[in-house]
Amino acid sequence: MQKKLQCLTCVSVCAVHAAVIAINDAIDHQVADHTLEALRNPSAHLVDVDPANSEAYQSALYQAKSTKAAQAQAKVCLPYVSHAFPMVLPSFH
Repeated sequence: MQKKLQCLTCVSVCAVHAAVIAINDAIDHQVADHTLEALRNPSAHLVDVDPANSEAYQSALYQAKSTKAAQAQAKVCLPYVSHAFPMVLPSFH
């Protein structure tokens, strides 16, 4: 029984992971109807997703994802840039 429960948990985690990948892909393509469809996937475990808000969801999620990507890029680049060009940028720690 324990092994069967672990397998079901693994399948559930995989389904959620696949749903998140589908949502991210839909956001990147910037088609609100596709993003809405991905958000409404039962495996995503999201509730109260309102089709009337599909454009707002797309816009907010795309902006949030773009901001997160820019922040991640800055974290990767700043240590290199500040080390390579110490006279140009202040030191960041």
